[in-house]
Amino acid sequence: GEIARQLDEGNVVYCGQRHAGTGGNDSPQPDGPFELCHDEPLLSLVSWRVVFLISALLTTAVVVGLFLVLKDRPSDVDLELPPEPATSDLGIANDGSVDGPMEREPHPVDSLSLSRAYLYFARSARCWFICLSIVFLTIVMDFLTFIPIYLAESLDLNSSRASMAGSSFPAGMFAALLCTSFVYDRLTKRGLIFVLGGLLLTSCLCVLVLWRLDLAPLSIRTPAAIATIFALGFTISPAYYVPMSVFSVAFGGKHSGALVALIDVFGYSGALLFNFFGGSIAEHFGWTVFLGGVLTITALATICMVTFLTLDWARQPRT
Repeated sequence: GEIARQLDEGNVVYCGQRHAGTGGNDSPQPDGPFELCHDEPLLSLVSWRVVFLISALLTTAVVVGLFLVLKDRPSDVDLELPPEPATSDLGIANDGSVDGPMEREPHPVDSLSLSRAYLYFARSARCWFICLSIVFLTIVMDFLTFIPIYLAESLDLNSSRASMAGSSFPAGMFAALLCTSFVYDRLTKRGLIFVLGGLLLTSCLCVLVLWRLDLAPLSIRTPAAIATIFALGFTISPAYYVPMSVFSVAFGGKHSGALVALIDVFGYSGALLFNFFGGSIAEHFGWTVFLGGVLTITALATICMVTFLTLDWARQPRT
């Protein structure tokens, strides 16, 4: 009754499976707010209300800071724009580059209406394979929502520590995209097949490790799981974020925004079904069956992405 009253008042900090008191059921109750565990991270030290408040304050501080710091034009911070090369009447710059209206040929989609542009997209095998790739990759990315539950049940971690361990997935994504920003444009289309294909094959191995984590010695299961989840985020995110955006801009022309939205519709349709049925599968059939399904989906994502990259490489003009 006292715990329920404290919960109603928002004074109980819950983490894990431990209960109030320090010495069992016969322990004297503390006079102040209940602390169900000690020496835990933020979620264990404050109520959920405070967590949301801290998030709101941090977000507000970032928005205000960016509004005050970021400038609209280089001249606002005393920088000059680089001089534009002088051009001839034919649109050829003095340095030999093409400028003005002759800089690029008209895109085949630019003259089409939106409905006809969709038909144009539907006739492209590359478009279908990138859509299928994003469907499967979005499902694997949404595995992030299940990671704390998986860690809590598989490794007997309390909820706060499971959430901390699950943060290794976005940490891997951050590291991968930071590296991608320096490397992606340096790769040829043929090179992308091997690099992204290799990363996705590695992500399949990561899911396989999580699938059979019970075979690892008990003493190393938690660090092995954290390292594997980090590697999964590192290997899956470049293929999820970058190729679709690059392809949409190049293939969609002035309708590139509509193409991005179309591909995202495919992706989040898959995520909707996965989130709806995934929890039920994990609950009724266990994590072995659940991760076996994730492994199959990751393999399908690898096949579709490699096929897309191969078709994209085959379409480029040969010199």
